[in-house]
Amino acid sequence: MLVLITGCSKDDAEETQGPAPVVSACLVSEALSYQDNKLQVKRTFEYDASNKNLTRHIRTIYNSSGVATNVLTLDYSYPNVNSVVISGTDKYGFVLKSAISLNDKKLATLVRLESDQTGTNWEETAYEYNGEQLVKSKTTRSTGLETEYGYEWSNGNMIRQFTFINNATQVEWEYHTDQPRRKIDAIVLSDLASYSWEAVRNKHQVKGIKGSRTYTYTYDGNDETNKMTDFLLNSNLTTNWEFKYVNCQ
Repeated sequence: MLVLITGCSKDDAEETQGPAPVVSACLVSEALSYQDNKLQVKRTFEYDASNKNLTRHIRTIYNSSGVATNVLTLDYSYPNVNSVVISGTDKYGFVLKSAISLNDKKLATLVRLESDQTGTNWEETAYEYNGEQLVKSKTTRSTGLETEYGYEWSNGNMIRQFTFINNATQVEWEYHTDQPRRKIDAIVLSDLASYSWEAVRNKHQVKGIKGSRTYTYTYDGNDETNKMTDFLLNSNLTTNWEFKYVNCQ
């Protein structure tokens, strides 16, 4: 099936060009989320000796009294240059396994998530690209359910997700076009939280989901995101994120 993406009718060279993505050696080491000034989730990240590959991601969830109620440890391994395996465990043992295939641009082409040790319950998502721009994803589940989405781009940013079967819009994104993409924004954080890998490589920091939520950022001395505010419009709920980094040069 061919993908018809109206937002890709012009080359990037013909579109309005904003600032180039920030390039730094910084690696995110900690992400903390707060609601009503109370710590909700803490994520810590560890890397190999070369500071190139993420090796461990520990997610700790806290209750309203500040007590840790759930700790999930995600260990990353790299069978070869184009594959990643994420193994998730908690105090009871196995939680999940995610096997990821990458293309030569280090974008995910296939993500298989298994939620039991036998691999009986799983979902698998295949991604297709035009260069570095995601144009189609297809998710197949062990239940037999299949879902296909297309993606529309403009000015180097993914602006719309739609169902393939009827072109119905599912999500529309907006961007801070004066703020180049950093190591962390809401989309990158979502990939880390969903045990997946980068599939969306935008040019700018995501500003929000139209009609649903907004994101604002502040930046540190290395020009990386040190704070993010996530405001959910329907419930007036604000989540504040703080980020720390290592290996900044």
